[in-house]
Amino acid sequence: MIYSEKHKNHHLPDFIIVGAMKAGTTTVKDYLRKHSNVFIPHDELFFFSSSDYNKGLTFYSKYFEDYSNEKIIGKKTTTYSYDLNTPGRIFEFNPEVKLIWVLRNPVSRSYSNYWHVVKQGKERLSFEDSIKKEE
Repeated sequence: MIYSEKHKNHHLPDFIIVGAMKAGTTTVKDYLRKHSNVFIPHDELFFFSSSDYNKGLTFYSKYFEDYSNEKIIGKKTTTYSYDLNTPGRIFEFNPEVKLIWVLRNPVSRSYSNYWHVVKQGKERLSFEDSIKKEE
């Protein structure tokens, strides 16, 4: 594990998957979870981009309680790609944590995200009109 001394009693991530929504982060997570030496919690965790950060590492480590001695621990969170507090918090937690940044063509990603919110019933405009509405 690559944790500093202050993390030695906690099972925490060696890597974090970051990327925009609909860029493929869940697919990357799902592929990595299939490996017997990789542990990734099922839930997306927002620790570094939420007020939960103030609850500390003991609170955060509870998300990794299902860890069973895999060689590498990871996690996935899309909000880390745009929250301004997150990079500094991650660095403070572990300056050597690896980031797997998933990128996608921005037009394809936007179109996919559009259909995601249409299916949720949150968008009723056409794709073209929804783009025109954006700042």
